[in-house]
Amino acid sequence: MSDVEDVVEKVIALLGAEMPAALSAIETEKSDGMALEPVAKFYFGERFLDLIAATDKPVVTVSPESSEARNVQGGYSEDDETIVVTVILRGDKEETLTRKALRYARAVRNVLAEHPVMDLFESGDVKRSEVAGMSYSPISRAGAMIFIGVDIRLKVGMVNQTKA
Repeated sequence: MSDVEDVVEKVIALLGAEMPAALSAIETEKSDGMALEPVAKFYFGERFLDLIAATDKPVVTVSPESSEARNVQGGYSEDDETIVVTVILRGDKEETLTRKALRYARAVRNVLAEHPVMDLFESGDVKRSEVAGMSYSPISRAGAMIFIGVDIRLKVGMVNQTKA
């Protein structure tokens, strides 16, 4: 059976494969000269800012946030898993970072909407997936570096085995 760890791994692989085209489509649509650099690294789980500060390119973390079990019976449960995809950008101009954060978030949302996570599993364990919302972190400063992040929440409905 698939579990939330498998979902996180599949989301990372999906974003790694599809983000370049999604970013290119947004650059073409906006055509304002603002370059959307390729994502430098996709991480399984959260990272501290000092660990990603070495790159000027965006990084993405994919982490499980919460799990809610429903309808537990007969050795199985239907769980609603929330996965958070966080895009973290670094730069020196607040307005540019904010605009880029919006565009990267849109690219992530577009990829997840066009390629539902449930379609990535042949087992049938993942029953549904939907982009559930986005939130933006405030701009923070570490020395001369400015950071901004955006969280995209993905709700995934799964069937999990509760006993062996």
